[in-house]
Amino acid sequence: MLSLRSRIIGATMLATAFVTAVVPAFAEPLRPDSTPLLASSISAVRCFVGGEDGGVALEQSDDSVTLGVSTGRLFNQPTTLQLTSVDPANVPAAPGQLLDNLVFQVSARDGCDGMALDQLPVGLALSVLHRGALLQQGATLARLDTGQWVPLPTAITPEGYGQSVSTTIERTGTYTVYQAS
Repeated sequence: MLSLRSRIIGATMLATAFVTAVVPAFAEPLRPDSTPLLASSISAVRCFVGGEDGGVALEQSDDSVTLGVSTGRLFNQPTTLQLTSVDPANVPAAPGQLLDNLVFQVSARDGCDGMALDQLPVGLALSVLHRGALLQQGATLARLDTGQWVPLPTAITPEGYGQSVSTTIERTGTYTVYQAS
């Protein structure tokens, strides 16, 4: 089993609770596409009410993935967010070396138990904090779209004890970070 932790992130506190969830292979994860998950995927999930902010996070060895509303914005409707680890062997190869084999699924539902969403109700800040070796300029966040990795506008910033690779997303799907050649 991978050593991953999930966190719920509140508006004013970095970590309001720690949760570890193992999703069995037979469970129906929140996913709009057909990307296979790990047999025992690690998942972080949280339902937000309208007018609330915050996010969810997964941690894996030297990396953590954070998904949350962008600064100064709120969820405009009740929404459930879920981050789930994905086995890199089950997705097409990226056009560069994956960052620590980190591939993850971003899923959302309307309300706390509604239909799966493809479009997110508000732009979300997606950030991967890397605590390992320094990243080169070509580190890129990408979304899997019809079998191809599509690079996203990516910012790399120092974060005290690592580097953060971030972008804003408006769609659910499968994401990764790779080092562009």
